[in-house]
Amino acid sequence: MILIYFLILIYVILIIFYVSYFFFGLFYGDTNRLIKYEHNGFKPKVSIVTATFNEEKIIKNKLKNNLELSYPTNKLEFIFVDCSNDRTPEIITAFKGKNPSIDIKLIHEIERSGLASALNLGYSSSTGDLVVKSDCDIILRSDSIDHIVSFFENPIVGCVSGVGIADNDLEKSYRDIQIRLRIAESAFYST
Repeated sequence: MILIYFLILIYVILIIFYVSYFFFGLFYGDTNRLIKYEHNGFKPKVSIVTATFNEEKIIKNKLKNNLELSYPTNKLEFIFVDCSNDRTPEIITAFKGKNPSIDIKLIHEIERSGLASALNLGYSSSTGDLVVKSDCDIILRSDSIDHIVSFFENPIVGCVSGVGIADNDLEKSYRDIQIRLRIAESAFYST
């Protein structure tokens, strides 16, 4: 009987927590609370790290997207950490050969050890003042790096997070809730 009361108590506590968190997001997660900075010419070197695994179908779009960024190419470094067993590394190498003025590094992992390991390898190989993590299937807006960098002109900013735009209603609803909660947590410096 004590076990049943204990389980009911845990269940009630969980409900109270999640309902409170939901209202916390509604109250503090207003997108108008987002801080906006103006870009004043701050142009540090930026390393964009992308971990890849069997991405031959989409890697060309990512490489093409990297060329479309408005940030100065001499201030960009593209690092791909790869452990594919398809043509992904060959495609990246061929692209690098056709665009020698662009700083592209291809790091081959000998053994696949997961995303976190690949990203850490990319981060430790970066030479940029700022590091951006991007996925292979994420297409960045041309001004996205300029926008990200502008936040770092304020010395209290330690991290910036982007927002992916969903292409279906269910995913959009989920992302909207997630964004509101991230904004609310940011209001208390706890994202």
